[in-house]
Amino acid sequence: MIEQQIAVHSRPYRTQNCGNPRAFMQEPGNVLRFESRPGDLVGGNERTEIYGVDLYHKSVTVEFDFCLEPGAALGPDWCLIGQFQRKTDPISPPIALELKGETLRIVGRDKPGAYIWANQKQTPRIERGRWYWLKLKAEFGEAGSLNAWLDNKPIAAYSGLLNWPDPKGGYWKSGIYRAPAGDTLVVRQRNLLVTA
Repeated sequence: MIEQQIAVHSRPYRTQNCGNPRAFMQEPGNVLRFESRPGDLVGGNERTEIYGVDLYHKSVTVEFDFCLEPGAALGPDWCLIGQFQRKTDPISPPIALELKGETLRIVGRDKPGAYIWANQKQTPRIERGRWYWLKLKAEFGEAGSLNAWLDNKPIAAYSGLLNWPDPKGGYWKSGIYRAPAGDTLVVRQRNLLVTA
């Protein structure tokens, strides 16, 4: 696994990928380009991500535009394009943006391995080659909440236990993290902004 320090909107991030230069690129216009090909394995799964150095404890808001480049339809296995990860025990992310097939799911967890489908009723189909604006707002704890908007339309609303205690906080990861796949996936994100 190769890690390099970069800056996104003057905030420190680190790359995490197989080491091929095409796996991650910063492009003009605040665009981050992530490319995952078969065999781009890190720890048994395909990964090309950046992760923030800043830690968040009680709340986090994440905003960015994203676009899936035209390509083969995604299979039934899991594929994340963003996640909020715990610092102490980064196994199951408390929040994940998951592509299941060509639909976007907002996933929350109240403990490792447990799933809260924050947008069970609304799983928008993602059109390849089109830019979308996404915003997530999360409050952690017993009286937690997780809300998400896609192109200014609400797509997720959850209230209840979210996350589990981590005295060190957590951090945001953007990019592609997925089960080994037989296709190439390219995701672009731009104007990534993460705030408390």
